[in-house]
Amino acid sequence: MLAQILKDRQAKLNQEKTRIENLRRDAQSSLEHLTEILNECLNTRVGMIFRNEREIEAEEKVLSANIDAIHLQVKQWSELLTTFDTALKELGDISNWASVMERELLQTVTTMELANGQKPSYAPQSNG
Repeated sequence: MLAQILKDRQAKLNQEKTRIENLRRDAQSSLEHLTEILNECLNTRVGMIFRNEREIEAEEKVLSANIDAIHLQVKQWSELLTTFDTALKELGDISNWASVMERELLQTVTTMELANGQKPSYAPQSNG
């Protein structure tokens, strides 16, 4: 009877060990499967991130080239505007010089006419 109890006990222990071993294998298999799924998911996301990074870098190069082109165009416009401004100032200086010369010549003519006893042909206007 004790031998039978010992035998039954050994059989139950072996069954329990077998059941535990099967559960351990199932758990390990499930864990491996989960790890593979997570790894695939992460690899997919990492791949998307790298692809996005390459696209961003390509867009960055295009934007940088556009910014350089705009910078050059702004520089050219600035130089053109400076040249135009200088020419406009010179034109203003010439116009002012011509006005001064005309006024002085008219004053000279008026003075000469008065000196000769003639009536001035031009009546100077006062500026001011």
